[in-house]
Amino acid sequence: MPKSVIISPIVNSEKATNLMFDKENKPTGLYVFKVRRDATKMEIKQEIEKLYNVEVEEVNTCIPPRKKRIVRGRIGYTSGWKKAYVKLSKGTIPIFEELSVEPEQETKKETKKESKKESKKEVEKEKNKKEKVKK
Repeated sequence: MPKSVIISPIVNSEKATNLMFDKENKPTGLYVFKVRRDATKMEIKQEIEKLYNVEVEEVNTCIPPRKKRIVRGRIGYTSGWKKAYVKLSKGTIPIFEELSVEPEQETKKETKKESKKESKKEVEKEKNKKEKVKK
């Protein structure tokens, strides 16, 4: 039995998520996968079509450079891999339908402010309790 060409979909990177959805949060039909380094574009296309029951229009690939890592004074490198950008002619891949791009920057700022206020209130309550116990 031959090994699978596709290792995993890449959904946790910001660039991959931005490529999957346009500004109106509609799917663009472009998906990113981590594939075996020796995989060809035709193999990637055939396996995606077979696995997800979709029609692939185009496949682009790139090999990101290996990264240098130092562990306990020894120099090593991360294993090399290949990234495949797959454009579908129509339709979407079911595992990606649940994802959506939401502006979270404003909510993060608000939650930070709210959490600071809540923590200050909790500290004040604890101080008041201690003062009551002393009296």
